[in-house]
Amino acid sequence: MAILKHIANKSKIYSGAEQYLCFEHDAKTGKPLLDEQGRMIARKGILKEAINCDFDSFAAECMETNNLYHKNKGTADIKSHDYILSFDPKDDITAMEAMELAKKYAEKFLEGHQVIIVVHPDGHNGSGNIHAHVVANSVRKYPAVKQKWHEKACEYNQGCKHKCTNAMLRSGKQWVMDECKKRGLNQVDLFHSKIREDYWVQKRGLEKDPDFITDKDKLRIYVDAALPYAISMEHLAEVLYEKYEVTTRITNQTISFKLADAKQAIRGKRLGDDYTKPALEERRPKLFQERLETESKKKAELDSIIQRHVEEEKAKRIAIKKKQEKELFDSVQNLMKTVDQYVKREDETYQRIIDVLPDAIKSKDSQEVVMKEHSIQENATLDTVSSFIESSSEINVKQSNYSEPVEHYDSYITEDYAKTAIEVEKDAVKEMEEVSRPRDWREEFADYKKLHPEMDIEEMIDSFDDYYNGLWVKYNAQNVNREIRTRGR
Repeated sequence: MAILKHIANKSKIYSGAEQYLCFEHDAKTGKPLLDEQGRMIARKGILKEAINCDFDSFAAECMETNNLYHKNKGTADIKSHDYILSFDPKDDITAMEAMELAKKYAEKFLEGHQVIIVVHPDGHNGSGNIHAHVVANSVRKYPAVKQKWHEKACEYNQGCKHKCTNAMLRSGKQWVMDECKKRGLNQVDLFHSKIREDYWVQKRGLEKDPDFITDKDKLRIYVDAALPYAISMEHLAEVLYEKYEVTTRITNQTISFKLADAKQAIRGKRLGDDYTKPALEERRPKLFQERLETESKKKAELDSIIQRHVEEEKAKRIAIKKKQEKELFDSVQNLMKTVDQYVKREDETYQRIIDVLPDAIKSKDSQEVVMKEHSIQENATLDTVSSFIESSSEINVKQSNYSEPVEHYDSYITEDYAKTAIEVEKDAVKEMEEVSRPRDWREEFADYKKLHPEMDIEEMIDSFDDYYNGLWVKYNAQNVNREIRTRGR
């Protein structure tokens, strides 16, 4: 990639150009660097060439030509022109190839002029990019052939001055691009410069502050950030002022920007071809639409993420709820098994009570006894046992009054059996008042839940299991003790 630059020099000292091209100079002051003996230090590795003159006598020959044609007498006159062909460090090009290209440029666009060409292989301040300086006297020593970019006869006649017109520059840039493409170099469009750099401003600023940013860079950043939010050029000016305190001036053809702490405004053209008024008017609607589409996509993605998160959380809650329900169901099943075991133990206890009753009471001769016995077996409650014992005692009394003594009674059964049984039952009822029979587990669980509101459901189920077991243990122990005392009496 090569770029073409032009510098017009008004200094009448032609030897100054020779010194700058052939000797080392300070980057800041522009003064030549001297060695220990006070002599100028020659540049290393440079290539030199001259056209229509001798390189070492370039200054004297230029002054001779100026005097011959009575040109360049005033201080405001342009004495020489410096065209710079600069190549990218990535380009695979040698200093000899750069010299060849520079000579072709001079022969085509500086025909008839006295020209010296110097190629610097190390670039500016050691940047590494090869570049060639083509310095020509402004007065044409020999006549030239008329070219398509020549607009007037003075642009190619002998003794006339060189004019760097827009047409000549456009033709020169086009020629440079074509030559670079022939050599396979990555050439950019020289007619549309995206950014125009201020090399020295940035260099001096970075020396003072590593984070230094030029005013042009700031304006580019601010304009690029504000464009997607502007619905018109006037609105762009409002956004720039509200967000970045940048004052914008818009005319029919141009646009300029001024930072809050800046003394002068900077035209958009100075920022680059993308920051002129026509370019901004073209870029604004596209960037505005792109921002809307981007925000819409981001919103859709965010909504999708939120919806997916909500569904995941819902699925987690459902899974946790199902797990808790299953655990609760399993706990209830275990509790019911425990209750069934207690009921089975109660039936066994009741059966032991029935087994200790006299055979006469268990006889099926009396319909009343049979009915009561079935009632006891079906209900299996302590109240029915008590009523059964009382009724059995009455039957026994009636039998002893109206029947002869039966010899098949057990030896320990006496006529006072009914009275003794009643007393035993009364003692049993009294003990039952002290330790009552546990109610259905659902009723007990409801009361237990009211007494312990601070417990969660899992902790309550675990503790209730032990509590309910304890009630049945106490109740069964009481039944066993009562049975033992009943048998003893």
